[in-house]
Amino acid sequence: MKKLQIVNKIAKALNQRQKENKRFLVMYGGREAGKGWSTAIYILLLCYYEPIRVLCCREVQKSIKESSYQLFRDRIESEPALSGFFTLKQDKIVGANGSEILFTGLLTHTIDSIKSFERINICWIDEAQKISKRSFEILEPTVRAVGSYFIMTMNPEFAEDYIYSHYVTCDRTDTVKCKVLFTDNPFRNEATETNRLWLKENAYGDYCHVWLGEPTSNTEASVFKDKWEVVDDLPCYNESKKYYGIDWGFAVDPTVLIECYIHDGYLYISDCIYKYDLKIKNYNDTFAEMTNAIDKVVICDNARPELIDQLKQEKWRAVSCKKWKGCVEDGITYIRQNFKKVRILRKLTDVVTEFKLYAYKTNKNGEVTSDIIDDHNHAIDSIRYALEGLILRAKQTRGRVTNWQ
Repeated sequence: MKKLQIVNKIAKALNQRQKENKRFLVMYGGREAGKGWSTAIYILLLCYYEPIRVLCCREVQKSIKESSYQLFRDRIESEPALSGFFTLKQDKIVGANGSEILFTGLLTHTIDSIKSFERINICWIDEAQKISKRSFEILEPTVRAVGSYFIMTMNPEFAEDYIYSHYVTCDRTDTVKCKVLFTDNPFRNEATETNRLWLKENAYGDYCHVWLGEPTSNTEASVFKDKWEVVDDLPCYNESKKYYGIDWGFAVDPTVLIECYIHDGYLYISDCIYKYDLKIKNYNDTFAEMTNAIDKVVICDNARPELIDQLKQEKWRAVSCKKWKGCVEDGITYIRQNFKKVRILRKLTDVVTEFKLYAYKTNKNGEVTSDIIDDHNHAIDSIRYALEGLILRAKQTRGRVTNWQ
């Protein structure tokens, strides 16, 4: 069972939680720390020896593929003792002793619907940095079996995020906090070592965030600082006034189709398809999930003309975007100057994450530069393509688009 060895620091934190009977264990840190891997093993071992009920949550789970199900499956299939004990069902995992591991997304639940998860002994919240205040306040009182507790794992994003600000930076008597880093994980993927060392030498702020688990904040470096917010509902809008844009995914980047519209001085991001590893043959069917888009003009990244031609053959009104020197800066300026704020529908968590993390570079003295970090911008690029006509019209009217103050 050496393959099932849990990272020492995490095991110690779990033992402390049990000994002191704490309700919450928060494990946070950077990349390659083994938080999810270790938590899955810990839960499987408990389910192996006791008939317990475990609920695994994320803020958004449109399908079982977007849950931690695969993480459990990989662990089970790699260990004969576990594969002979657990049955992998379509939407849950069941042990021979009656233990259950269930999966759900929190965003779509109400106070009444979450009650369907009764008798939960352990609730694992993965990607806890994305959990909203609303979701957690619905979930927390539901987990009330005697001795029940929460395990929350996260790579911090924003210092203001709900779980981080309420369970990491706060001193709480009901919580055990455990920061784990890549140095604590003897099984980490050495293939990422080159990237880690490059960030350490060339972009230390990013290194601290990605590898040392330090949160970012809504500082002067944030491109859209004070210019965006999350909303639960959308106002009425004219279907004919929607704008659509596509950013193609390359290598590890996602492919993104965005839908947005303008109402009462606000730019609303109303829908988004944000897919990693999307096969070219599946573009049409995947994009067709956004039912309103196929009849509208969709402005696409011009880097892949063959993909635009393919969409045209599938009856999409796809056109290439125009790119010019400074088009990224012009797009940012237009959005900042022409809208009161960008309002993002709460369920579009990938878009929210980008608006949180899209930032200007800082120099060694911590001063903000005018150079934009080319990351966390796939949905934002799609928005820029979608609004390209408006951006160009404003640019032509003014002669040029000036930098925002």
